[in-house]
Amino acid sequence: MFTLNPMYVRLFCFASSERSLRRTNPSRSRNVPGTTAKLEILGEFAPLAQSADSEVLFGTYAGASRDLGLTVAGEFSGGCADSGFTAGVGCPTICAVGPVGGNAHTAEEYLEIASIVPRAQALALAILRLDPPK
Repeated sequence: MFTLNPMYVRLFCFASSERSLRRTNPSRSRNVPGTTAKLEILGEFAPLAQSADSEVLFGTYAGASRDLGLTVAGEFSGGCADSGFTAGVGCPTICAVGPVGGNAHTAEEYLEIASIVPRAQALALAILRLDPPK
């Protein structure tokens, strides 16, 4: 008997998660005599679904960044994070507005120290530009 390690599936929307699960379901694969397979979901993060309100929020953040001399570009990576929870309940959401870095979740992960203050300033300016709650 052997056990396969958990797998990571990158999702772009809720519909693709259902398709991915159907494709990876071991009952669909060819069986090897004397073996069994089981798909067990141990945890999930909702994908960040874009919305018109989120695009407006990103525009506010990008404008604030530009006014401070920073260039930011939206990038839809298909990853899942806490931002998927807020977007999933209809809250305008953008993700990854913190410091610049790379190689996330690896032993080589790094953070560019010089990016901390400028990115915080851009976020603060974007917040100040938001319309007050009604």
